[in-house]
Amino acid sequence: MTSVSGEKTAAGMTAPPAAGDAQGCDEAIWQRLLARHPIAGEALRYGVITTGIFCRIGCPSPAPRRDNLRLFADAHAARAAGMRACRRCHPEQSDKPDRPHADKQTRRPVRATPGAPMMPESNALLSRASTAARSTPVDAASAPASPWPLAVCRQLERAVAAGEPTPTLASLAAEHGISASHLQRRFTTLLGLSPSEYSAGLRQMQFHALLEEGHGVTEAIIAAGYRSSSRAYARRDGITPSARRSGGQGEDLLALHWPCRFGIPEQSCWLSAGLSARGVAVIQLSDSREAGQQALEARLPKANWQQMEADEQDGSGHAASRLLHASLGARLLALCEQPETSHALLLELPLDVRGTAFQLSVWQQLNATMSGDTLTYRQLAEALERPTASRAVANACGANPLALLTPCHRVVRGDGGLGGYRWGVPLKQARLAQESGTRRE
Repeated sequence: MTSVSGEKTAAGMTAPPAAGDAQGCDEAIWQRLLARHPIAGEALRYGVITTGIFCRIGCPSPAPRRDNLRLFADAHAARAAGMRACRRCHPEQSDKPDRPHADKQTRRPVRATPGAPMMPESNALLSRASTAARSTPVDAASAPASPWPLAVCRQLERAVAAGEPTPTLASLAAEHGISASHLQRRFTTLLGLSPSEYSAGLRQMQFHALLEEGHGVTEAIIAAGYRSSSRAYARRDGITPSARRSGGQGEDLLALHWPCRFGIPEQSCWLSAGLSARGVAVIQLSDSREAGQQALEARLPKANWQQMEADEQDGSGHAASRLLHASLGARLLALCEQPETSHALLLELPLDVRGTAFQLSVWQQLNATMSGDTLTYRQLAEALERPTASRAVANACGANPLALLTPCHRVVRGDGGLGGYRWGVPLKQARLAQESGTRRE
């Protein structure tokens, strides 16, 4: 193996480049990166300046443009340069050999960042399956050295598309001439989820897409290839298929409202929240209490909305109602005054976040940003490994259900303009000025 200067090291390992060295990527390193060919125990990491993310050699993410590449001697050097760790290859963890028996109990759920909210489990699975499906190469030139993981992905995708049962792990392993345990272990390492999770995520994505297109629940269950209705309902995102299709019909939701102030110059508005049995589903900003209630109802128009008053006299429920109104109000109003508390609040509040797999991935990425920072729609798309999806990212920002809490106001246009904001550009401008001033302090 050659070093960054074209010479072999004594141990045959790649010599560490200078931190952030773009010229240090010689042809040998570049070809290994393209082939996703790591060396056991290698500390070398590469970063992508357009996304601010660093990875290990061998990361299954799409290869960056060479002129956007920076090399780092190790993860500490990449962190010192302001890079964020990739969520797929986990470059801050030391390399360890595969264990003979993978312990499912020790695998951690994928999260956007230590400060980001944990989405419902099946929503996270949808996002991971969608990301994995997009990032598996479709041409032979970009395929990994061992082609069977790509072939397994395509087999699972074809089965889901045809509405057929998922191939068993044993049948997949036998077809490719490897053991079932090796297939399970390597597939999970490369894609971040097991073959069964990958298939289940794709099938659920297809099921939800059919529901949102207006198909009946039974029809969607059959078309998605579920063997029974119980399997389609046995998802833990808190939304039943009928509720997803019907805009919340049959659900009982509480509406709460507070007057609030935030921003520089200070803006006055109303903050409205919609609560389901699972948690906070909607947060809206509006000019008046009535407008806030209309905005909540527009989000889930067929739900049964009940407005909660801070001073309502409802007998035995009086104390509980006042406590809920005061407790949630105190947290959300504190968020108005202190934007940097959003990460803690995302972890503290029970959330009932509803959206497509792509929308959830966009919102999770937004939750990873820091108060005082901004990014463009293109940068956000690149962070999601969808560099051509700037328009789709902008639409997802516009569909954000949690005003202020999920900070879509931090996304701006590439030419420096503020861009749009669902709750009004003046509120966006004031919030950004507030966050910028707080960070300087």
